[in-house]
Amino acid sequence: MMEGPTPLHVLEPQHRITAAELAGRLQQLRADGSPFVLLDVRPAVHFAASRLQGAQSFPIEGLKWREGELLSAANAAGTAAAKFVLCRRGNDSQLAVQALLQLGVTNVVDVEGGMTAWSRDVDATVPVL
Repeated sequence: MMEGPTPLHVLEPQHRITAAELAGRLQQLRADGSPFVLLDVRPAVHFAASRLQGAQSFPIEGLKWREGELLSAANAAGTAAAKFVLCRRGNDSQLAVQALLQLGVTNVVDVEGGMTAWSRDVDATVPVL
């Protein structure tokens, strides 16, 4: 069986949550009517095949040239809104969170393991390409 890429570890623990923690946070935020942003940085074809409710597609390709767009997308629900970033396995989302932190966004977290972890730990019906 082919293994995926080596997991990155570029963020401090306070900027990472598990898929199960994300599920709980999203449930609470929705129940409270609190704003949040859920950015999915996978390629558009992956996003089209499966996505989490309320997620916005923001493919990471060319991220350095699109930092302004990334910042706008992250702050779409207001600067105080909770911000979550996920990808397929949790590497590209770390890079996006790292970029957001460098742009001054503080309330942003990466989802460890990305959609792969979501499918494994939260909802096995969600396919992962």
